[in-house]
Amino acid sequence: MDLEFIRGLPADSVSDLGLGDVVPASFGAVAHLAPGLRDLWVYIDNLGDDAPSVIVELKALERLSLAGHDLPEDGPSRRLDDHALSAIADLPALESLSLLGGSYTEQGLQQLRRLPKLRHLHVEREGLTAPMFRFAAAMPALTRLTGLDEFGDDGPMPPAEVDQVRAMLPHISMD
Repeated sequence: MDLEFIRGLPADSVSDLGLGDVVPASFGAVAHLAPGLRDLWVYIDNLGDDAPSVIVELKALERLSLAGHDLPEDGPSRRLDDHALSAIADLPALESLSLLGGSYTEQGLQQLRRLPKLRHLHVEREGLTAPMFRFAAAMPALTRLTGLDEFGDDGPMPPAEVDQVRAMLPHISMD
């Protein structure tokens, strides 16, 4: 879908937007919606290299869901990486963040400490370890961390690792 039509809409006319198959060069048009956009879901690997810089312009975002490749057969994640996490860590109103897939590291996750209002973090990706979540202890607004035990033993993190995260972050709900 070519998103250029968005530039013709009133800037505060859209509060919730979910995007799938997008013409990458047209994603920049979403920045036009910055005054009113509160909720965005996007498959970031299908977008251009400037996707994180477009998302960071959406200063009113309260909820953001980003999806990217995480399985080898899907191909490498090109956009949901440390650079993307560093960019979205500058969203001042963000209260809920969902990361599905991706190739970010512990250093990328640590950037999320800069989100002063983040209350709910959902992370669902292969290769997660308990130490990757040490940063969450320094986030006073964070009250909920989900996704780590999604699908039980077949989930993104082994149950023993999930237990370590629970012990490390007793003040954060993981249900």
